[in-house]
Amino acid sequence: MSLSIATVLCTYNRPIHTQQVIDALRWHQVQNLYVFCDSGKDEQSAEQVRKVHGVVATIDWGLPRVELNQGPNRGLAASVVHAVDTALKTYNCVIVLEDDTVPATHFFTYMHECLRRYHQHPDVIGISGYTIPIPKVLRDAHPWDVYFHPRIGSWGWATWGRAWIQYERNVSAAYYRAKEAGIDLNQGGQDVPNMIEQRIQGTLDAWTSGWLLAAYLNRAYYVYPMVSHIQNIGMDGTGVHCSVTDRFRTLQATIEPTRFPGGVLINDAINAHFRTYYR
Repeated sequence: MSLSIATVLCTYNRPIHTQQVIDALRWHQVQNLYVFCDSGKDEQSAEQVRKVHGVVATIDWGLPRVELNQGPNRGLAASVVHAVDTALKTYNCVIVLEDDTVPATHFFTYMHECLRRYHQHPDVIGISGYTIPIPKVLRDAHPWDVYFHPRIGSWGWATWGRAWIQYERNVSAAYYRAKEAGIDLNQGGQDVPNMIEQRIQGTLDAWTSGWLLAAYLNRAYYVYPMVSHIQNIGMDGTGVHCSVTDRFRTLQATIEPTRFPGGVLINDAINAHFRTYYR
């Protein structure tokens, strides 16, 4: 199958953050670019949204497809799902960035290579550009530049149309099926069941619950880099979900990844360390 890859940027009301992401996209000269901007919830956020529109208007390369929501505020979950759905109508792969995820030097090389290598692996559902900090002792003992984990990642990620059709749009029904099947909902972190329940109750505007359940129900994995290709600049209290913290600050890759296994390989030590970050 020939791969056609779109890059999606989802923005809202953070012009300074958005500018940094667009500067990185300009440096990479990213083509097949979609930019989506949600509308404001109130006049204060609407003013910031207008500033974001101004930043988006500075994109001066390629022919980006820009959608500025003129209707009611969609919210984060609906905005991301709409963006991915839209891009996959034309392309069979999508790379997704939000306005606080800045792609590093080798991000797109890494993403394109993983999309190419694992597109025919049904047990691989997506790719994360970000990784939590992996201790050097674990990195040194691991012979690859990637590892695999059942928890999906949302900070600079990618997937294929063949995987996105598994996205669970009815989270409540999927949650019930997962419990009925005896699936370990803590396998990607002890915070997952509570996060899903909050989504069902309508107290958490997160698209990730349906994607987590898709991975669990299909016994699928995410590809993660051993060293991050994404800098998350949203841990400053400006985001919808991220509070002020440096817990997820991580090294940035300076070397292009070249060592990729032929399929899913599980490193129990890395995965045990991974779960300590999500409680």
